Amino acid sequence: MIQTLVLILSISTVVFIGYAVAGISSFFYGVGRLDLIALGLIGGLSSGACALVLWLKFMLPRSTKTGKD
Repeated sequence: MIQTLVLILSISTVVFIGYAVAGISSFFYGVGRLDLIALGLIGGLSSGACALVLWLKFMLPRSTKTGKD
């Protein structure tokens, strides 16, 4: 379940950053969309941070050493 959630959040990060790039590239056509840039950056950074936190908390393997070697 957590793996699927991390996967969906990671894919949504790529989609949101794509929106930010599209908003930035719209300035080349003279239409400049600041709302698209803000949506892309806020959404991309927040979903990426959530995916990273979930991955670090639940998916990294636990250490098997006891420290008494």
